[in-house]
Amino acid sequence: MNTLRRFYNEYKTKIWTVILVIVIPIIIIQILERVTINQNNRTLERAQLEAGWATPAIQVPVQETNPVLNEETISESQAMQNRNLISQFIGYANAGRVEDAYNLLTEESKQMHFPTLQDFADDYYRRIFSEHRMYNMQIWLTSGGRHTYRVEFLPDILSSRRC
Repeated sequence: MNTLRRFYNEYKTKIWTVILVIVIPIIIIQILERVTINQNNRTLERAQLEAGWATPAIQVPVQETNPVLNEETISESQAMQNRNLISQFIGYANAGRVEDAYNLLTEESKQMHFPTLQDFADDYYRRIFSEHRMYNMQIWLTSGGRHTYRVEFLPDILSSRRC
């Protein structure tokens, strides 16, 4: 123990210099990364608003990477892509852009449920989006690169706008 104490006392300025040289750049990198991520998110939100299909006030945070029904997680970037796609769909629907929302559906979904735009408008859009909607989404299941989300639509009590 005395040798360790003697070693520390003899080299403490060098030890602390090495620690600071290692720790300070790591902290600076993390801060710059956070700033960049926040700027990118703000740029994306601005672009969504300009495109007319997103309203930040109606976006509710998603449980990003941990599905409810299984243990397989997804990456944050994949979760962000999924969330943005769902948000874009709902933004289009809330804005009354039925055809744009329909075009975001997969071909498989179109074939199975809504073969035509009119079917989609009649059977889904008019029933769910009769008024402006807020939403809450949560990833339920992920398997083989496919992700299933539970999307709960809620009345937007703060909105006076009707579709």
